[in-house]
Amino acid sequence: MSNGFRYESPINRLLSVTIPRFLDSQLEREHRERISDREFAYRSEQDQLNRQQKIEDQAKLERRYNEALLESEDDEQYERGASIIEDTRALYPSMDRQLQAFEAINLSNLHPDVATRLTSNIGGLKESVAGVKTKMKPFESIKTYTDLDRERIQSAFMQGKDGYKVVDVILKDKFLTIIFKVRV
Repeated sequence: MSNGFRYESPINRLLSVTIPRFLDSQLEREHRERISDREFAYRSEQDQLNRQQKIEDQAKLERRYNEALLESEDDEQYERGASIIEDTRALYPSMDRQLQAFEAINLSNLHPDVATRLTSNIGGLKESVAGVKTKMKPFESIKTYTDLDRERIQSAFMQGKDGYKVVDVILKDKFLTIIFKVRV
């Protein structure tokens, strides 16, 4: 080595430099591929989890929407049923007519709470009508009252008014006019 170069045989070069570099680059490439495969698997798994989460979130939103819709429909049905009761009471001031109207309503179309309330109202009206009939019994035997007078008295009781005041008015009309006629 007179010129300062060190001679290396091709076989030495192959064994000491080329093969180790080749093996290093091969190992590094395999390592990168393994990392890339892991990252791909991880990303795929994350994508799948994200899709599942989106599907679950969408299902939750749909369920909440359906629940809210059912609740609003339920509230609407309750309001319609309650308004039927109030409208019937306003339309028919007489207890017997209210009772007939309430009995004609189909309970299966009403909200369960309204149906219970309507059934209770029907029971109460039946008792009230029976009470009016009991109050009217003494007036049936008295000959002073005409059928029209009895109907006026019964109508007052059926409307929840004081029927006895109507009796007083009827008696005053009948007997005061007789007294005035006698005096004149």
